[in-house]
Amino acid sequence: MKLIAVALGLATALALAAPLPARAQLLDIATDQSPVGLDPQIATSFATQLVTSTIYEGLTAIDSGLHVVPALAESWTISPDGKTYRFKLRPGVTFHNGRVLTPADIVASVARIRDPKTGSPYASRFASIVSVQPDGSDAVRFTLSEPSAPFLAQLAALAIVPAEAIPELAPGHSASANGCPTPTSPSTAIPPIGTTPSPSSPASNSISSRKRQPGSSASRAANTPCCPASTLPAPPP
Repeated sequence: MKLIAVALGLATALALAAPLPARAQLLDIATDQSPVGLDPQIATSFATQLVTSTIYEGLTAIDSGLHVVPALAESWTISPDGKTYRFKLRPGVTFHNGRVLTPADIVASVARIRDPKTGSPYASRFASIVSVQPDGSDAVRFTLSEPSAPFLAQLAALAIVPAEAIPELAPGHSASANGCPTPTSPSTAIPPIGTTPSPSSPASNSISSRKRQPGSSASRAANTPCCPASTLPAPPP
């Protein structure tokens, strides 16, 4: 009888230890306040960053050990003088609207953060950038005015957005729930378009539901042409 009980116990333990089949999952996270906008290049509130950090990515990221690791850039090289960085983009990355990430999106995102009209609190971190240029179809080259030890870490805070979405993020303009630009609707109504593996679903009270479902994309597709930026505005004095 004891042997039967032991055998049954062992069988139960093995069944519980067996891995569950992979499937789409929904994770609900409660916050004590709604995001103050969903523009990742402007907002600094914790409530906003809690949401935008699950939507947007930078060229680099900071891991749990506080090390700089690849994100949208799979690798990079640095010139001997420490002033030129070449980032090779990770292949196969798409925005939630289904469009493939290109070097033009990196250039446009950097230009917007550095533009004084944007009023980004992150602009000062990138004041040493002299130029950002596409380097082929899968790389981007940064030129700095001087070597910068924290540059790679700071790039983790530079959220990359699709170039065609930047007009919707312009100061004083946002989008209604159907994606049409309006001058007065709250910025939280703009359907966010990032590069994380799962898309964001617009919600009526500004909170996004995140479904882990690799291979899917957001239902709203961008309908404005991509406008690659080739020059950078001067940083604020």
